[in-house]
Amino acid sequence: MYRFPKNYVSVVGGIGGTASYFAGYKLQAVEFGFNTSITLAILFVEWCLVMLLILRVYGNEKLEEKLETEPD
Repeated sequence: MYRFPKNYVSVVGGIGGTASYFAGYKLQAVEFGFNTSITLAILFVEWCLVMLLILRVYGNEKLEEKLETEPD
């Protein structure tokens, strides 16, 4: 995941997260309080931000591992 550009990973994660909510909506497991397209747009933005946050945390872990293995 980290070897791909962050923007692409974020967009793919946004699409996947939004699609899961849309599937729940179609299966009548989720109800949206607003218009469907507005809600899906908001969910897309939220999932993109969540994916960027995950990549940032994952990147920090990789950096910590690298710093721990370097000789002083």
